[in-house]
Amino acid sequence: MLSILNTRTARNLLLTVAGIAFATGAQAQTPSVTPYGVVNSASYRSSFSPSLAPGSLFTIFGSNLSSTTVDAGSSPVPTQLPGSPTRVLLGDTPAPLLTVSPNLINAQVPFGLGGSSVNLVVENENGSSVPVRVNLVAQDPGIFTVLGGHDPPLPGDVLDIRATGLGSVSPTLPDGVAAPDSSPYNTVLTPIVRIGGQVVTPVASMLVPGTVGIYSVIVTVPENLVGSAVVSLEPQAAGGPPGPSGQAGPTGPTGPAGPAGANGLDGGNGATGPAGPTGLPGATGAIGPRGPTGATGPTGATGPAGTTGATGPRGATGPQGLTWRGTWSNSTAYALNDAVQFSGTTYISIQAGTAHQPDTSPTHWSLFAQAGANGTAGATGTRGSIGATGSTGPSGVTGATGATGPTGSTGTTGSTGATGPQGLTWQGTWSNTTPYVLNDAVQFSGTTYINIQAGPAHQPETSPTY
Repeated sequence: MLSILNTRTARNLLLTVAGIAFATGAQAQTPSVTPYGVVNSASYRSSFSPSLAPGSLFTIFGSNLSSTTVDAGSSPVPTQLPGSPTRVLLGDTPAPLLTVSPNLINAQVPFGLGGSSVNLVVENENGSSVPVRVNLVAQDPGIFTVLGGHDPPLPGDVLDIRATGLGSVSPTLPDGVAAPDSSPYNTVLTPIVRIGGQVVTPVASMLVPGTVGIYSVIVTVPENLVGSAVVSLEPQAAGGPPGPSGQAGPTGPTGPAGPAGANGLDGGNGATGPAGPTGLPGATGAIGPRGPTGATGPTGATGPAGTTGATGPRGATGPQGLTWRGTWSNSTAYALNDAVQFSGTTYISIQAGTAHQPDTSPTHWSLFAQAGANGTAGATGTRGSIGATGSTGPSGVTGATGATGPTGSTGTTGSTGATGPQGLTWQGTWSNTTPYVLNDAVQFSGTTYINIQAGPAHQPETSPTY
């Protein structure tokens, strides 16, 4: 990408400025730079005293600048293109040339120029142009285009601003050499970016790999953007405030008036003679010393804490879990997931019904916990039901160790509270193909297991993580 991005704009500007200083075919063919004709290649801002930054691309408009049109085409960009003797000198330093043609030159400002200003001269086989005094500044940003995001940009868009005129880079790079891909060449000064009037801190500011003199500034559009998202770049101040301007040079003498043209049939006036040359501006004053840094202001008081947000709505009620019904009774009507004790063994109801003895009714009851061979400790009073049942009643008295103690009396049922989270879900005998979920309970080889992690095909006795 060695060519200038907006060549159409360059052609339009050439047609505009060409009318400022025109010449007849009889005049000498020495190079001539058009007034206001030295400009930033992206912004086209200039004056009779233009400003250029190190490493930036600039464009010269004029006449007789070259006898032919040649493009550099590749890196490194030379200071004299094949087939054309044209050179551009900034002081005594030749500038790398991207394009030369009779009326336009695209070039790069050398990185190592010193001083506050230099004379710009175009020279070729026909002579040299009148010097143009050029101010040297740290940055003179101009935007080629804005990539990425929406058009126009929206809050949160990440933009890649392609520009020139952002000045010196680190590490240093030879003049006319395209930035390599191996490591970033960051600008020494980060330009000021404004989006919709807000100052935005760039994520990166560096040369675009594979290009000469083209920079990339990466920014994110502010989330609080209101109104138009106009993107602009401003130079970052370097050092203290600038010193006073140098004294203006004297005004050059006024050129003689051109001769009156012969009266035509319509009595029209002859062409106006060319204007006399303008005197060169005085040199820019030296930069003043940096002022002292002001003291840091006191930290503001902490603002009051915000009010507590409203309590969210209650979640949906979970499904009912296992309900303990104590010792099995022939006259009790049992429901699904009721659990009972019968002959020292625990069973869980898998079908509602009455008078179905657990150890002989496998279609109504499933074995939950097999009685052990030795005597068990005296039973603790019955726990309150899981899920729908309210708070658990007090525990019964623990029986003495040895022979099976009498069942403790059932605690008083507490008042019904809000439905709790889902309790244990009895799934019967374990199957290798069933996808079990958290709190599913199964029987395997006479032992009861409860699932602590969802997943199928995990045999209970060999899968302690499930």
